[in-house]
Amino acid sequence: MNVQVREFAATSTVQHVLHRDYETRGVLQLQEVGPWKYAADDRTEVLCCAYAIDDEPVRLWLPGHPGAAGICGSRSRSSLVGLCT
Repeated sequence: MNVQVREFAATSTVQHVLHRDYETRGVLQLQEVGPWKYAADDRTEVLCCAYAIDDEPVRLWLPGHPGAAGICGSRSRSSLVGLCT
């Protein structure tokens, strides 16, 4: 193994892909007001979130259940920064 490859292998970090699909319910019409206004409206609620990391099985999160704790506990915090911080 040449020196450049060895140095890269020693310094690289594993990045994971987080797939998410949220189901929501709200009074506003998403197509009319856009995603930012829809999400910011107090009357919009998240019903559930289906998620998977890399090629792992899909899991379901429901409001009131600790979802991110299970995700973050099994990976390094830096590889899922947007979710775990």
